[in-house]
Amino acid sequence: MASPVVEVLTRGIGTLNLRDIDVYRSTGGYVQLERAIKELGPQAVMDAAMARNLRGRGGAGFPTGRKCRSCRTTGGRGTSCATANEAEPGTFKDHMLLEETPHQIIEGCLLGAYANRLATMRSSTFAASFKTVSRSCAMR
Repeated sequence: MASPVVEVLTRGIGTLNLRDIDVYRSTGGYVQLERAIKELGPQAVMDAAMARNLRGRGGAGFPTGRKCRSCRTTGGRGTSCATANEAEPGTFKDHMLLEETPHQIIEGCLLGAYANRLATMRSSTFAASFKTVSRSCAMR
């Protein structure tokens, strides 16, 4: 018997307007960012990424915690960047998340930046995705 599918990244897409910050918040959006800042602190966020073996969305699935740790140990200020390049043949997955649930991407970028004490930046190869994320960043 097959295991049930558990939607994580795509939960609500197609049924909710997750581009709207109020809708995203009503589904628990930005709660973890608030918890990280108010309760956990940067080191605990990084430790959680390591402990849960969180992986990046790139083709190699590089461990997020290891990437964060290497950025943190280099010292100084830096930039967190979500490119959503998808230049590899046959990939076309991340633009959908950027366009349909941009606050999820923004929250993830902010959590990573917080854990590393970085400035943040957004970027996208796809014009529509860039516009959606830019509009979402302007929401309050």
